[in-house]
Amino acid sequence: MAMKNSNTKDLIIENAYAIILDRGYPAATVDEICRIAGVSKGSFFHYFKTKEALGLEVLEWYYKRAMQLVGTGTFALETDPVKRIYLFLDHLNAVSYELWSKGCLLGSFASYLAATGEQIANQVSKLFNNLVLNLAPLFEPVLDRLENEDRPTAPELAEQLLQIIEGSIVMARAYNDWNHVPKAIENFRKYLQLLVK
Repeated sequence: MAMKNSNTKDLIIENAYAIILDRGYPAATVDEICRIAGVSKGSFFHYFKTKEALGLEVLEWYYKRAMQLVGTGTFALETDPVKRIYLFLDHLNAVSYELWSKGCLLGSFASYLAATGEQIANQVSKLFNNLVLNLAPLFEPVLDRLENEDRPTAPELAEQLLQIIEGSIVMARAYNDWNHVPKAIENFRKYLQLLVK
């Protein structure tokens, strides 16, 4: 996601975001964030009482921008639910590099929950849950067409999509090969096509 800072607080948040993605939350010290952002510790503590308070704001900042980017597609205009979900997956693939080429902030925080405070751990869980709740309605009308009683629920499909994306981001970073992410989204599409024949 492109970074545009307009004030000191935004500058701190954007640089903290970059450091957390690159090195993880435990390595993102207040001193380093201030040094890279080019601000004083006094400025930092003017906006954030603690590092955890900053972490919570970085999570919220990231989540809002990610949801804006995901929601910009034309898939929502499609009236056929099956076509709409496939258009959504196409859109997700199209924005995936901008969203996750450097990693996923939620996934990064989730990897270091033992080193975060309880508030951050709760917020990570809440935001993942919000993602499932936001994605599930895309799947519901598709699944309503299926007669199979063993079919997954819409929230289960939404959660599976998130699990696939998070896993593919880890694989992309491990192999230094971004293609793992679009391939994973495409494989999810194939799975969905098997369900919805």
